[in-house]
Amino acid sequence: MSYGAAPRRKVFVSYDHDDTDQANGFLGLRNLDVGFDFINKKLDYEIQSKSDDYKRRVIREKFIHDASVTVVLLGVNYHLSKWSNWEVEDSVDEGNGLLAIALKGVTGRVTLPAEFKKYHDAGLAKFIAWEPQYFQQRIEEAYQNREKIQQYYKQRA
Repeated sequence: MSYGAAPRRKVFVSYDHDDTDQANGFLGLRNLDVGFDFINKKLDYEIQSKSDDYKRRVIREKFIHDASVTVVLLGVNYHLSKWSNWEVEDSVDEGNGLLAIALKGVTGRVTLPAEFKKYHDAGLAKFIAWEPQYFQQRIEEAYQNREKIQQYYKQRA
């Protein structure tokens, strides 16, 4: 399969705010012609005083819904955030492919969030190290797995 000829994919990036600096490094790839576009969720200032349900709905409607792949940037504490499972769950509900990337320097200390782990353990979502040269290929693979994830999701429901 030739990954260079693949259409541009829209990618929602989920990360813990403690990892913002490294997430910004990943998001900096948008300045290169990498074959995908980022849908970023920087909206704290817009909805700071709102309920978690409201924030979750806004993130789903404004960001996750428009994506075809969700990339989870895994820092050491990402799995502890309630948002980690919510964003993966909402991504699957929206029909997105899934990919997790261990942030630079944390590969051996990463725990997959429970919601992502279900799809990883079923062979439907990959977890890779911080290796930018493979991102485009892995994002395309995650996109191609969307239908399999949906089938698995429906069987479990």
